[in-house]
Amino acid sequence: QIGGFATGTITEDLHTSVRMHKKGYRSVYLPQSLAYGLAPDSIDGFLSQRLRWGEGAIQVWRKEGILFSRGLTLAQRLNYLASVLTYFDGWSKAVFYVAPVIVLTTGIMPIAVFGWSFVWHFLPFYVLCFWSFEEIARGYGRTLLTEEYNMARFAVFIRATLGGLRRHISFRVTPKQASGKRERRHMLPQMAVVSASALAIVIGAVLWTHHHYLARGAFVANLIWASVNLGLAGVVVRFTVRRKHRRQDYRFPIPLPIEMAIGNGSVALGLAEDISSSGCRLVLEQELAQKSVSGRIYLPAGVSPFDGIIQHHDARQSTSRHRFYRTPASSPARPSREKHHYGLTFSSESEGAAMKLEDFLYGSDLQWRVLDLHEEITTPIAWIVDRFSEEGRQRRAALVSPEEWLPVICRRIGEKGDQGQLGILARSDWTHQPARLITFGPLIQDAEVELSIFGLATDKAPRGHVEETVVLPSLAAPIHISQISITRRQDGSVQTRQNKAPGLMSSVKSVLPVLFVSLITLALLFPGTASAAGWLGLAGAEAGENHNAYAYVGAILPLGGQSELGNGWVQRYWLDWVRYRFNSDGTETQARAPGLSASFGRQGSDGDWHWGIYGGAGYRDTRLSPDNPSARMRGSQIYPLLAMDLSRYFAAKWRMDAAASFTFSPASYWSRVRVLHRLEDGVIYHGIELVEQGDRDYHEYKVGYVIDGLKTSRSGSIGVKIGMDQTSGLAAGAYAGIEYVYAFRGY
Repeated sequence: QIGGFATGTITEDLHTSVRMHKKGYRSVYLPQSLAYGLAPDSIDGFLSQRLRWGEGAIQVWRKEGILFSRGLTLAQRLNYLASVLTYFDGWSKAVFYVAPVIVLTTGIMPIAVFGWSFVWHFLPFYVLCFWSFEEIARGYGRTLLTEEYNMARFAVFIRATLGGLRRHISFRVTPKQASGKRERRHMLPQMAVVSASALAIVIGAVLWTHHHYLARGAFVANLIWASVNLGLAGVVVRFTVRRKHRRQDYRFPIPLPIEMAIGNGSVALGLAEDISSSGCRLVLEQELAQKSVSGRIYLPAGVSPFDGIIQHHDARQSTSRHRFYRTPASSPARPSREKHHYGLTFSSESEGAAMKLEDFLYGSDLQWRVLDLHEEITTPIAWIVDRFSEEGRQRRAALVSPEEWLPVICRRIGEKGDQGQLGILARSDWTHQPARLITFGPLIQDAEVELSIFGLATDKAPRGHVEETVVLPSLAAPIHISQISITRRQDGSVQTRQNKAPGLMSSVKSVLPVLFVSLITLALLFPGTASAAGWLGLAGAEAGENHNAYAYVGAILPLGGQSELGNGWVQRYWLDWVRYRFNSDGTETQARAPGLSASFGRQGSDGDWHWGIYGGAGYRDTRLSPDNPSARMRGSQIYPLLAMDLSRYFAAKWRMDAAASFTFSPASYWSRVRVLHRLEDGVIYHGIELVEQGDRDYHEYKVGYVIDGLKTSRSGSIGVKIGMDQTSGLAAGAYAGIEYVYAFRGY
């Protein structure tokens, strides 16, 4: 009725649907995945795709007259209009990125009134908008990531609104493979935002210092605004410039059993991971001497033979990488297995074998259904529930699957002549929950099975009971996923865990945390005569791109009623929560560690020098995931600590702050140096900070920009910071933080 697909524009899908809706056809949402495809793998492909979509949408608008066109319902007109107007967002984003640059360099404000009245109205509105957006989006909001995408595509959206006015636009298929050549050219607008924002911050600081050409609140707000734009553009540029495309095809994180000929006519069972139609990562327990290899990959529809070339070899001790929300303390440590990882490129495959492999990879959603890959993030309310309820913790653990799998041969016990079938077993905490076994043939429920890992049948091979089996359809053949309750045989018997009676040291260790918390609580409830001299309350939080986070509340009180907080004996109390990620022995480890500490010491001043030294004790409960045997700091610890700080004022405009803290048994350290310049007499300072921290397992370095002393009242002030950090074994990332300090005065 409409003459086939619409070919008058370069977005045939949008144009065709408009014409069909005009003819009275209805569209119905089908909640089922019917096709799997590839997204662009580079900024070049991403921006080329958005440019074509934008130009095509403007073309459809011109040709079909969406808003006033006959045949469309009001809802359809509004939705199609939204599809077009979204590309004009590039203009508003450009204004948003340019505005703080103009304000800081010229002093011209975009609004007439800016003060605390504006702030108290703006902040609740902004926070509630962010919160409601994240909750309504059910974990797909990703406000920060959305702003990064807006930064990446704003210039292309502007081009699309202008290019869509041309009569003839050539159709360009979106490149799905990484090019790596034209990406820097696409980043010129973002590099301009980085340069202009950085230059405006410097010029604005100089002008403010000498001329006070803006109100204090306006200056600080635009300084933060420009810093945010600088950070967003910097993240986009860094991602584009630093990303290396080593592969031409998308690799699926799907484990598949594989048989390899290893010489002398013998065959070894291994694992094909990170697989594409052109290669994979090969995991074996045997070392290969030859470069040219041959083997068979097992698929639901049969085997796919191949010949390949070994590109590189890596031998490593492999441990479980199951990312539990919390690892039970009673989990026994499993021995490491030495595995050999090979980079394998397929040199030749038959057309039928290659098609069979591609049908499976592109025709199944195994990576989503089995590996629990997911795009949603935790919303603020769900984040609170996850951390303060048992149900939330269990749900959080269920969202993430093991990242390590083992090839096995599964045989039914008591069935003579059973050759077994190949499968893939999740290496997880078998002592506390059933393991998942992937097979391409069915297993009988309630059957007793024996699992030969890497094909080796030993006297310690695990046995299991099939609890449940689920069938997942795929394009080629069904996939079977079974829940297996596993026990480990030793000398023909089932090995059970013996619970020993707690000894004296374990009893003392269990009592000490309660005693320590009680002492801190009593000290906080009865701080002597501290109220006569006043005390400080502190609260702060910091979060980084590497999933590192730190939140704390603290108090500093004088010990004597006649002493001053800035000069004399003081007591300090700290309650914090730390989360950090690091790479230890090739295993990516995450730690969550709530802690309490109390210390007392001496503070003093001598002219422009201010100093303090403190000693005390702390308690920390460190939980690691996965259970990485190479990471030594874990469990509940009570430790002594030593802290020092030093401050020096220079030439009435400059301030240098240095602080450090050390803990012993376990040993860890934290040190920071700040060099700050005063923007206004005694109020606002800004400058750089250098931070180094770590313990025996991880080390982190930070370089950041700091604004300190933003007054909220006569007794309260806020400090903010933004910068880059580098954690051992991980890529560099951005971080941001905020701290609030309030001075409570005695009466």
